[in-house]
Amino acid sequence: GTASPVSAASRPCSGGSFLSAHVRLKALLMRLSLSALLLLVQLLLLEQKVVFCSSSVTLLTAACEAFGSILLFPLAWVHCYNPMLQSTDYLGLPPPFLFGCSRQVFMEGDGFDLRESMLL
Repeated sequence: GTASPVSAASRPCSGGSFLSAHVRLKALLMRLSLSALLLLVQLLLLEQKVVFCSSSVTLLTAACEAFGSILLFPLAWVHCYNPMLQSTDYLGLPPPFLFGCSRQVFMEGDGFDLRESMLL
């Protein structure tokens, strides 16, 4: 059979140094609608709380890396960032932040108010 093409993206060279944010986007983009994608970019540009939640560490990391650098290009996320939280304790921090949290850690956590965040 024919091999399917790989969708990958990376930030271009900046100031002579290459930023190594090489992320596979196909799996991420297949799971997000256009309206969700635009809403996420809007929330990040407005410096809001964004939390990705997934049982897949690969997808979680790809989502955080994509939205933290590639999809905001030429801008980059410079605020609180952690693609793999080990505890939900940090979800109470004031905005802005971009976090990834495994589904297991998120379900074990308590007391997080979802009304102030975008959770995907």
